[in-house]
Amino acid sequence: MCTILLALGSCRKKEAPAAPTNLSTETYDEGIRLSWNNVRNCDFYRISVGFQIRNEVNELLDDTYEVVLCETTSTAYEDIHPFEGMNYYKVEAVNDYGSSASTVSCYYPINEDMDLYPNLTLGNVMIRANQMNWVKIFNLDGKILIDTELNCNISSLFLSELEAGVYVMQVYAESGEFFKRFVKVNGIQK
Repeated sequence: MCTILLALGSCRKKEAPAAPTNLSTETYDEGIRLSWNNVRNCDFYRISVGFQIRNEVNELLDDTYEVVLCETTSTAYEDIHPFEGMNYYKVEAVNDYGSSASTVSCYYPINEDMDLYPNLTLGNVMIRANQMNWVKIFNLDGKILIDTELNCNISSLFLSELEAGVYVMQVYAESGEFFKRFVKVNGIQK
């Protein structure tokens, strides 16, 4: 037996939505596309990604860290400039009574021409690329937060003024233009 909620002439069950089905990924040059079937009784979808952590000496750790990328009513999402390596996506169908999730993993190729580490930072990151001349840092809305000129192969950036969140770094270097994603945290919680 379930309780029915009557609102604005529609009938809606008081229960959490089912998990999204047919969750799939497609890798392309600039990112990863996710898609899934529509879920009835769902107000919105919450998209999260888990990624492997790179430490201060650019070693890949076994630990993963999860961040929420967005909330949307669409049944598709494009993750532009995703974390390099394995990405673990979670799509949650959410309403006022709870949520249900489906997961999928997808590998995004590693670009050896540019390094950024650690990819989970309290404030300092190292970047390496041959003859870097410009660095920009964007938030996920595309707003430029840092725009600085460089003339080096290796640089340490101090990002303590950034709020906790997910960011994309764009580097212009002699060998091309590169994008890397990183997460700024106020403190690492396990």
